[in-house]
Amino acid sequence: MGEVGRRDFLIVVGALLGAPFPIEAQQPKAVVIGWLGSGSFASYTGAAGSVRDVLIEVLRDNGFAATLESRFAEGQLERLPELAAELVRLKPQLIVVADAVSTSVLKKATNTIPIIMAGASDVVSLGLVQSLARPGGNVTGFSSPYGDEFTTKWVELLKGVLPDARRLAVLWNPELPAARQRNEQMQRAARATGLELISLEVRRAEDFEQAFKVYRVRGAAGLIVDNAPFMRVHESKIQDFSVRARVPTIWGRASSAERGGLLAYGVDYRNLYRKVGLYAAKILNGRKPADLPVEQPTRYELVVNLKTARAIGITIPQSTLLRADRVIE
Repeated sequence: MGEVGRRDFLIVVGALLGAPFPIEAQQPKAVVIGWLGSGSFASYTGAAGSVRDVLIEVLRDNGFAATLESRFAEGQLERLPELAAELVRLKPQLIVVADAVSTSVLKKATNTIPIIMAGASDVVSLGLVQSLARPGGNVTGFSSPYGDEFTTKWVELLKGVLPDARRLAVLWNPELPAARQRNEQMQRAARATGLELISLEVRRAEDFEQAFKVYRVRGAAGLIVDNAPFMRVHESKIQDFSVRARVPTIWGRASSAERGGLLAYGVDYRNLYRKVGLYAAKILNGRKPADLPVEQPTRYELVVNLKTARAIGITIPQSTLLRADRVIE
């Protein structure tokens, strides 16, 4: 028997006599991940699914079985230090934070546990990181892009479905620095299109009733809801008013349109949390937050709720429907 034939013969015999047992698939490594936000947990769920599920799925695909410990302040910012301390005591492998306020509080609570931001604003000016390219310390992640390009679009999109409007209103909390900046940007955008933008300032839950009264008295045609956790905590209150008073609204998060808002334009949060999950996997595999640059989300979405449009008597222009990433029937 030639050399090649002999080798082939031995391989076949070896196969017949019994091959080695297959190696068991490597079991995922159990990890504990903290999740802190100043808003509400409910605002991170919607018809498209929960970003929590996305985060856990990405980690599982990268070899980690994650237990998620969630703490949300439900708009009560004074609770954040307590919630941050509670998470730190649990000694998670890392903590995901949903906004700049939570990041700032958590950064004071720990300088060792890795922190991944998921859409915080003004991260350099607030001292959360040294720079986007070289964050330094234990904080990295994704910064919020809600600048002129978004605030201008909120004005433009709402005006697009209300062509005869002369006045719009914006609902916002002036105690938040990022909200003040967005309000200034929206005011400029409104003036550039000949609109008056009525400022409805809301600092506490009891302020909404007065804000809604001013909206009606001033004769605004539509409402921009600032994309701040405080507003999402009180989303049901705002949605109830918009239904009763037939108020067209635009929001900064798709889930708000899914729950009854007329329009939403903002970050695709499911895609963002996939990236957060990938950053988490890198850190769990040994990368340091200081070496991972802070990035900005790259995918955004426009959602139109036609069911709401019919309920409040608004006709959505074809041009807006063609731009929409999703249309809710």
